[in-house]
Amino acid sequence: MGLLKNILKKKTSFIQTDNKGTYHNNVDVASEYWADRKKLKKFEPFLLYKFNDETDAVRALMQIDCIKIAEDTEELICTEPLIYGYYPVEQGSYEVILCGTAIDKILFDKVKSAFETNNGEVINEKKPEEKKKEPVPVAAVKKEAEKSSPAAEFVSDELKEKNGKDTKIRIFRADNSKDAIAFLENKLVTKKDMVIIVKTPEGIYGRNYHGIYKVSPSKKKS
Repeated sequence: MGLLKNILKKKTSFIQTDNKGTYHNNVDVASEYWADRKKLKKFEPFLLYKFNDETDAVRALMQIDCIKIAEDTEELICTEPLIYGYYPVEQGSYEVILCGTAIDKILFDKVKSAFETNNGEVINEKKPEEKKKEPVPVAAVKKEAEKSSPAAEFVSDELKEKNGKDTKIRIFRADNSKDAIAFLENKLVTKKDMVIIVKTPEGIYGRNYHGIYKVSPSKKKS
């Protein structure tokens, strides 16, 4: 959890009761909000982005100053009265939202930058005091993010049983241990039933809820 602690910007003394926001963590909650928004004609500023990787989605939210992790529940909270959160949608992708009248131009620009830097694609957004959505080109930002990302190729997702519980294992391939470690340092694992593995010619490296490690080679039976 070393990387996560760094993202928390030193101050980690937050608990669930510090939450002032409304957490969107599934499609049903999100759909209900958009239906009410249209019905009530309450069009507050918002940013809605799509992420293909859950780690990118969480990291993007964590780079927003008002988003924290509660120490007592280990859940995302918001210290401002905003709608926030992320949830899985089709084909393994995720939607991330930040919305509310408390979003001013400065916060809007910071959130937009955090979402785009972490490989987010804009679905829709509304700037403060703006009635119409303006198209925002994200192709150049996405390409730049891909260039700067440590090289690792996705191989497959596996589901294995460990200690009586199902664990999701995401498997990647890298050219060497240096690339593997750099790749894992840019990934967050916030769930105990999630593991990321990177295979290299120099060995296998992994990241779980506790941090980065090297997989010890198993002894072959003679």
